[in-house]
Order: sequence, then C-alpha cells, then structure tokens
Amino acid sequence: MRWFWSKDRNDQLIPTEMKALYDLRGRIGSEYIVQILGFRLSVYRKMHRQYLEHCTGGDLWRLYAEDKGAYEADGSSIPEPFI
Repeated sequence: MRWFWSKDRNDQLIPTEMKALYDLRGRIGSEYIVQILGFRLSVYRKMHRQYLEHCTGGDLWRLYAEDKGAYEADGSSIPEPFI
C-alpha cells in the first residue's frame, strides 16, 4: 500500500485523504460530505483508521438500491446532494 502524504496546519505529515476531509470542513457545500472526527495511523501495520460522523440516512449504495426502479424507470439520476 502506498500512502500519499500532505502537511497539516502544524506541518505534520498526514495521509492526503485525511487532509482533504479536514480542509472541507466549514466550506460551502460541505454539509453534504461526511465529517471526519479524527484518525489514527499505524505506520508499522501500514494502515489508518478514520473516525467519521454517523449518518442516519444510510449510504449512497443503499439509496440507489432502494430507489433503483424509480431512477431507471424515468431515466433520472440520483439527486446531486447525495453524490
């Protein structure tokens, strides 16, 4: 596994994926993006854990699976705020 690193506000190196989620906080439109609460790195295991907010509505796959027939019947797309 190869990680791509970026510097955070304190000049510490963190995975770019985590930095992107932190940088999106408070920006216009970010209310539609799952918020990152924290993360933990394990360089030895070459893994990381993300701690994200809980979203009660489920995920995009569930939305699509439940309403698949409706979207395919009229040729419409999943609403943009869900994507």
